[in-house]
Amino acid sequence: PSGIIVYADENLLRVAVRNILSNSWRHVRKNEFGLIALYARIYEGMEVIAFYDNRTGFDPAEFGCFSPPRMGEGGLTGADLGLLVVKSIFDRLDGKFWVDYEYEKGMNFCVTLPVRPEILI
Repeated sequence: PSGIIVYADENLLRVAVRNILSNSWRHVRKNEFGLIALYARIYEGMEVIAFYDNRTGFDPAEFGCFSPPRMGEGGLTGADLGLLVVKSIFDRLDGKFWVDYEYEKGMNFCVTLPVRPEILI
């Protein structure tokens, strides 16, 4: 198919995509040649969408979107609240959300969502 067609609540999907892109922009704008790209394909009845950015100098141990935030001296730590929201949205939409990071090459924020059945025929 030429487009991305999924079953999802439009408003929730907008919030999730905005949070992913905001996170990417916050990190790549520091690079001289910052890049954000979107890739999509159907795999096993799900639309798999990857938001790639070429951030570098990232320490995956500090990435907390999959662990609950905790209160530190300066406020909440250990989490990017926008990405916690993204994870909860894709859980609610019967999808998945995960992050792949390749040292000094960049980050993929990956999501899956159910595909409309007529697309699979």
